[in-house]
Amino acid sequence: MKGVTFGTYHSYDDFSLILNSKDIAAPKTKTVKIDVKGAEGELAFLLDSVQRPYDYFGTISGFLNLLIDNHNAQVEEAKWFTVGNVTVADPNDYIVRSNIDYVDIWTELQKKLIDLLGGYIVIRHEGYINYIDYLQDFTLFSPQKITFGKNLLDLKRIRKGADIATALHGLTLQTTHGYQSIFHS
Repeated sequence: MKGVTFGTYHSYDDFSLILNSKDIAAPKTKTVKIDVKGAEGELAFLLDSVQRPYDYFGTISGFLNLLIDNHNAQVEEAKWFTVGNVTVADPNDYIVRSNIDYVDIWTELQKKLIDLLGGYIVIRHEGYINYIDYLQDFTLFSPQKITFGKNLLDLKRIRKGADIATALHGLTLQTTHGYQSIFHS
């Protein structure tokens, strides 16, 4: 995108960092008056680096370290992460991952960890260090109420066909006293 500028945007509440994001701005043009501004969260920093083809055998924590080390080697220091807490577990405590393509670090993290093992990626700030935690479940909850139209702008409900019953079939069992109905749900 020619002429698009990127920067980092920090927002503080008193002395606590509440938003550290990548700012995106497109220039105004004379022919079409467009002024696009927006912000992406810190996880978007992982879109700025590429994972080269690899074969990995080891722990979940080791794999996350591989991805984050590769990311840190390709971006400026302000976008670095340090691997923090990893509470997602594999039953064998041993994973095998590989890829022959060049993909961004976020996509690789999403497909090779979150999609397969579940869990959540959470950014935590301590001092000037940006920790990236891979957690089985959330440890912190916000006391903020969610209100549609105020801080929840869109809502989508998805129903899968497997969750909907369109017909129930009764089964019968013959006994010496006649027929007895048996229902399965």
